[in-house]
Amino acid sequence: MNNDNTTTATPPTAARRLLEEASRLGVDCIFTNLGSDHPAFIEAFADIDAEDGRMPRIIVCPHEMTALSAAHGYAMRTRRPQMVLVHVDVGTQNLGCSIHNAARGRVPAIIVAGLSPVSVSGERVGSRTEFIHYTQDSTRQHEIGGQYMKWSYELRAAEMVDQVLMRGIQIATTAPEGPVYLTGAREVWDRMRRNWWPRSRPHANHWSSPATWAATASPCGGWRRCRTGSASRSAKSTRSTSTSRASTRTTSATAATRWWTRPT
Repeated sequence: MNNDNTTTATPPTAARRLLEEASRLGVDCIFTNLGSDHPAFIEAFADIDAEDGRMPRIIVCPHEMTALSAAHGYAMRTRRPQMVLVHVDVGTQNLGCSIHNAARGRVPAIIVAGLSPVSVSGERVGSRTEFIHYTQDSTRQHEIGGQYMKWSYELRAAEMVDQVLMRGIQIATTAPEGPVYLTGAREVWDRMRRNWWPRSRPHANHWSSPATWAATASPCGGWRRCRTGSASRSAKSTRSTSTSRASTRTTSATAATRWWTRPT
């Protein structure tokens, strides 16, 4: 199967891309307790299996705490982060003390949770279809276990799923290791895209080098020249500021001495 651009008749969803990318990055298992925010994942399980594609082994667990505890033990054995897929806010709450155990045990884990759909009238694939999508719509779901997570992030654009997952694994496996928490609304996971980010394509570098700063950082012809031209002014300003601060400290100290020594 082509790992860069799938050639199936139906374009792959963000959920499928997450599964395939997780497998490529060394995730062996997904421990999960599924819910109403996971149709895209369930369809991806079936599609990848039918096409004999690659994805982590799917292990359905009777409870979310069991899921993360199993991922905890697997990661202790292999020192590789495993994925845990849970259902919106209630599934996150059901992780319970297993979040504490993973955080304090310095165990890497990738926890993925859905969010209630955003659209309400069928405007997008994955819109709300039942009342539960309203009652489970929490405003700050990531804060449920946020103090135990090394990183919490909401996937807001489907095309960023590769980069977000790679960043999550990088943070989870960097010492001290620990769990990370990734979320996404149902519409995001259901988003289809024909051409995902090619794995052979380099990612954009938005952090330029100092050599680039020297040529582009200033309209006066370069950062170095502007800095050199203003060196004397900066030095004078620094000396003036230092003198002013010293004078202020002296005045304040004198006033304090007078206050403490005044007669009562």
